[in-house]
Amino acid sequence: MPEQRIHQKELKKRLKEDEVAVFLQEIRDSVRDYLEKYGRITFWTVVGVCLLVGVTLLWRWKGATDFEAAQETYSTAATLIDRGDYGSAQTTLTELIERFSGQDCVSAAYVLRGFARHKQKDYDGAFADYQTALQMVEDLPTRYSIRLALVQIHRSQGDTQTAVTELESLRSEVDSPEMRDQITFLLAQCKEDLNQPQEALALYEEIPSDSNYRSQARNRITWLKTEPVPAVNPVG
Repeated sequence: MPEQRIHQKELKKRLKEDEVAVFLQEIRDSVRDYLEKYGRITFWTVVGVCLLVGVTLLWRWKGATDFEAAQETYSTAATLIDRGDYGSAQTTLTELIERFSGQDCVSAAYVLRGFARHKQKDYDGAFADYQTALQMVEDLPTRYSIRLALVQIHRSQGDTQTAVTELESLRSEVDSPEMRDQITFLLAQCKEDLNQPQEALALYEEIPSDSNYRSQARNRITWLKTEPVPAVNPVG
């Protein structure tokens, strides 16, 4: 019996080898028949088309893989930002920008890296990142948001007058009521920075009661209208 089972296994193995050999022979015969019937030029044309299709599919697969990897890297950087780890976030975003320069999320990566640099007081680096993102983005609301980020850079650098000029320009351009209220609030803060309390007060009072910025504006209005407390021991 054992010898018989061995013979059966050997027989199955040989049958499989024969099937493979027959399959390969059929492919060779098919290629030869195609060449004889249509000629070598047509054959190599078909081969070229097959290669082109294969390369296209491979490129699409790589693109999908890169997209997923870029999104994952961006999410990691955003998590680091939320944790306040701005240095690690900047490193992660730099890696994303260098590895996946063709991905759509790169403009967002520049904005986020600019924010991380701003938090680390690297104002020149943050300004450069925001400017780069601004050149890459066409969507108007996103461009307005980036310009507001640039305004904050001007304020951080003490260039309040430039910030005021940009905010006044933005106020005349935006259509969104919420963004307009945000710009008005920032403009009022800049007026405070410039020691122009009456102009700041007028701007705060422009913000409507149903605005998300009304509560903050009300606090500043109260502060600006409060009479200064006289000194306990006045000199002279």
